[in-house]
Amino acid sequence: MPPHALSKEAHARINSHSRQQKLSDAKEAWQKTLSGATSRKSTPPKLAAFLKNYPGVKHTTFRCHLEGGISRREYAATCQHLTTTQTKALIKFIIEMGEKGFPLTLKKVGEYALAMIRVKSPQVKEIGAHWAQCFVNHYETEIGTKTCLLLDQTHAKALNPTNVAAHFQLLSETIQKFNITQQNLYNCDETGCPLNVPFWEKVVVSRKSKSKQAQAIQSTSKEHITVLEFICADGSALQPVVIFPGEYMMSNWKQKNPLGMK
Repeated sequence: MPPHALSKEAHARINSHSRQQKLSDAKEAWQKTLSGATSRKSTPPKLAAFLKNYPGVKHTTFRCHLEGGISRREYAATCQHLTTTQTKALIKFIIEMGEKGFPLTLKKVGEYALAMIRVKSPQVKEIGAHWAQCFVNHYETEIGTKTCLLLDQTHAKALNPTNVAAHFQLLSETIQKFNITQQNLYNCDETGCPLNVPFWEKVVVSRKSKSKQAQAIQSTSKEHITVLEFICADGSALQPVVIFPGEYMMSNWKQKNPLGMK
């Protein structure tokens, strides 16, 4: 899959970071030049001549920084809720959680960020409703949002190449041994649908993730609705069966039933 295309804002931030790095390198080299000229008791070069070795660094901007000015990037950092260290820690945590199968939603990202802010600023009670999305957009070269599918914890552990290969090998041997025809071969899939939990949601993961969708491991400890599907190898299917976790049948469970589930 080709890498994700970056927005104009992302390219602007990358260019800004590159200019800032060039400016820092020029300032460091200038300080060494002044120190060398002082030790040799010689006249330091003019700024215009010195900056010829650093294309892209403007004379007026460089002089402003030498007099104590700061860049827009540095000023913006002073206005942010999180420090640079906290930002790096949060991004690292987001990526690690996604890789472990527990990606964070935008809401969770905001909650963790607020908890970090309140360590030193307990007076802060909340952050903006769209803060998390803006945070992800600002650091879209490292993290991004994707649609998340729920993956049962037990299935996540069992789904590996060895188990899959063994399953199909056993299935093939059984079909040949008993001469099972297609019309007598059914696949029964039991799906647990957790109550009040969405099938998918938007989560934040590493920008380096190649898949279009993320997967989150969920616990089976919650109350579920069980759905049984029966698909035949010849292309036909039986009516699905739905098992609700209640003792009594409610009339509204039979509504909007286009598949004629039992």
